[in-house]
Amino acid sequence: MRYHYVWFDLGMTLVEPSRSSLYQKVLKEFHIDRSENRIHKAYHLTDKLFMKEYPHVLGTDETCYMPWYIGNLNYFLDVRLNIMEVYQRFKEIRSKESAGWKPIPSALGVLKELKRKGIKTGLISNWDRTCRKVLEENQLLDLLDTVVISSEMGVEKPEREIFEAAFEQGNTSAGESLYVGDNYYDDVLGAAKVEMNCVLINPYGNEGIEEITHDKIISDISEIIKFVD
Repeated sequence: MRYHYVWFDLGMTLVEPSRSSLYQKVLKEFHIDRSENRIHKAYHLTDKLFMKEYPHVLGTDETCYMPWYIGNLNYFLDVRLNIMEVYQRFKEIRSKESAGWKPIPSALGVLKELKRKGIKTGLISNWDRTCRKVLEENQLLDLLDTVVISSEMGVEKPEREIFEAAFEQGNTSAGESLYVGDNYYDDVLGAAKVEMNCVLINPYGNEGIEEITHDKIISDISEIIKFVD
C-alpha cells in the first residue's frame, strides 16, 4: 500500500533516554552490579507493564507512580532493596546527571529515507511542553512535516481527536497514513479508532506484550521502510 504520510510517536520510537547507565550507578551505590544490557531490558519490560497499568499519568507528579515503577524495575533485575531508599538516591543522582534524550540509532536515517521516497512524516505524541525542544536538540524537527503534541492540543492518545487534528494539519486522511509507535494501548488502539494502520515497535520480540495480538510488530524502526515500499 502506498502511504502519503507516516506518523510517529516520540519516546522510545524516535528518541530514548540514556537511563540504563544512570540506574547502573544507582545500583552500584547499593553494592549491586548489573550490566547496562540487562538494565535496558528490565526498563523495557517495566515500560510495557507501566503502559497497561498506569495510562495517562506522564506529566503528573511522579511520586504517584515512580515507587511502583522502581519496584517492578528491581523485580526484573532480581534486586531486593528498600524501594523508597532507591527512589530517593535515584532522584539525587538524576538531578546531578540528567539522563537526557538521544535519537534511536536508525531514526534519523529512516526519516530521511521516507523524505527521499516522497512520503511526508509527522509526529503525534503525548508529551509535555518540552517536546519541541527535544525534537530540536536531536535534529528531528526539520525532518517532520507536521508536529501534533498532546500538551498543545489538550487531548491525548488514544483519543481519536488528536489523530483527526493531525490529519487536518497534514492535509491527509487515515487511509493514506501509517502510524508507528511503541505503546499498544495508546498507539495501536488509538490508531484503530480512526481506522489507521499502525506498526508496533517492540525490541524484544513479544516479551512484555505476550497478551497482545497484533499483525504488525517490528523490533527496530528501520524495518518500517518495508511497509512503504
